[in-house]
This record gives sequence, C-alpha cells and structure tokens, in this order.
Amino acid sequence: MPRLKREPSQAQVNEWRRKWEDLGRNVATDLLSEQLVDKDSDKLWWLEQRFLEFAQAQRQAAHQILENILKTDKYLDEEVKDTIREYPPEFKAKGPKPIQDQIKILADAFKLYPGNALAFAKQLPAKQWDERAQWYAFPCVEVVAEKYLPGKPPLVGYCYAMKLLFEKLAASRSFSNDREGQVTEKTIRREVPYSGTKLAQMVEAQKRSEIVIVAAQFGWEHRGRSVYRAFESFSPTEYGLGAFEVGCMIYAHPERFGHPDPKKELGCDCPGDQISLTRGDGYNNNPCYSTRDGTLRFKFSVSGGTGNARDECGAVTGYVPERQ
Repeated sequence: MPRLKREPSQAQVNEWRRKWEDLGRNVATDLLSEQLVDKDSDKLWWLEQRFLEFAQAQRQAAHQILENILKTDKYLDEEVKDTIREYPPEFKAKGPKPIQDQIKILADAFKLYPGNALAFAKQLPAKQWDERAQWYAFPCVEVVAEKYLPGKPPLVGYCYAMKLLFEKLAASRSFSNDREGQVTEKTIRREVPYSGTKLAQMVEAQKRSEIVIVAAQFGWEHRGRSVYRAFESFSPTEYGLGAFEVGCMIYAHPERFGHPDPKKELGCDCPGDQISLTRGDGYNNNPCYSTRDGTLRFKFSVSGGTGNARDECGAVTGYVPERQ
C-alpha cells in the first residue's frame, strides 16, 4: 500500500530555502545594478514596497505551482467526479462551532484542562492561511492516554483513547462500532504520531496543551476520492487526521451527520490511520465514519485499488501554516 508522502529531510529544506533566498537576492541585485531606479532613499523606499508586493504575489503563485506539480494522475480512476455527497444543511450553512465552544465540550467530556487551549485560541488569526480550512479542536491523544492508561506504549494508549471516545459517542447519540475488538496495537498503524509530522508541529506550537487546535476540513475537499487518491491530492501543507481526531470532531459537531437525504450523506475517511485486517495483507484499509438508518457507524473501508472509486466518504485533513 502507498505510504503518505514523507517529510523532506532538514538538509533538503535548507537547500530549497537557500535557492529561494538566492533567487530573491539576485533579482534585487539585478534591479539595482542595472540602474533601473535612482539610488536616492525615497525612490529606494518606494522600490522596496513595490518589490515586497511583487514578492508576495510570486510567493502565492509559486505555492500554487508547487501544489499542482505535486498532484499526480496516480489513482485517478479512484475518483468519482460527479458526487452528490454533501454536508447536512445545518452544518453546511453554519460550519464549525466557535473554537472556544469546541474546547469546552471536549474538555468536559474527557475531563481535561481547557485553559491553555482557550488562551491559544485568543491568538488565532482572523483569516485562515488556507481558504479550505476552518478551526477545529480535539484532545491531545497522548494526554488522554497518559491520563487514563499511564505508562503504556503509544499504540496501546491510542487504542484505549479510541475506546473512551466510542463510549462518549454512544452516550450522546445512536452509535455502532461495527469493528468491535478490531482496533488494536497489532492491527493499526498511525500515520500521524506526534513526532516529526505536520500535526506534531501544531501540537508543539501549543506547548502540549491538553486540547489541540488545528486548521482542518471535514471531508468536503476529498469527497468522491479513495484514500489513495486523496493522498495524491494533498497540498504541500496538508496531512491526514486519524480516527480519534475525526471522532472527536464529530463528537463536538453532532450536526455534521444527519442529512435528510441519506443518499447525499458525506461520511468521513480517516487517512491518518491505517488498518491491517489479516496478517500479511498489508495496511490496505482505513477507519471511517458514516451513517445508516440514522445511526453513526465506525467501520473500515478499503483504502483504494482498481474498482474502489466510491463517493460515500471524504478524507478529513488538517493544514499547517506555510511557514510553520
């Protein structure tokens, strides 16, 4: 099975940064050496302002070009172009709850301290760096695991946190775990452990707050795509969220499910986790949430492969700031 695109090495990042810095320096040097402007201070100041505007426009253009380059035609046959799946009308109209409300809901459910997250929420920019993203919150899974099952290996703690989450969901709505007993440290592989990943950057930036705030989208951007195809469509700043994170987002937003037309209900794929159902078959499945007969269901879906284009779900993903 294809793995998520790995983070570049620090040496690669430094090399790319050096090349871009050299390019900007060379442009400025050429402008001055060719005497395109007089070198008195007022005109140099004017040039600096125009150059900064030009650089910002070029930065945005370069980011779009890079995003287009990174997208491939791989698994293109695993995408349904004309999907009718959508958010329920209430969620589509209102979007996510205010981030402070999300924090308080989750802190109360998992008995966590909300203070650091609420303080961090006050510092959030008014405008997202990515127009596809909105603010969402979920508990730091390491904090939950250490609180309720201290001293265990990360995957054991993660699976226990999932068990707690399912209990919360079952107490708040009609819920079915269709994979009871199948989420274990032997069957699951986390693509978003809190070490060396984009999600880790967000967690570290919040000083291990018990509630984490991220910019994310709830499946809309990848509706109609298999998880394999969604991976290929990720932007440079995008990463997949796991079943715990997505489930907590659903817990804080029960209105995310419940479309009046079940055929239009958009479920949630969780590309941050991968599942192996039997020994030797590889990690070819992903957790997902969908509804049937009014009941929210947790189940597994095939990550992709010929004939696995489906429009039932969309991958839920997060974004990091371009300069993070």
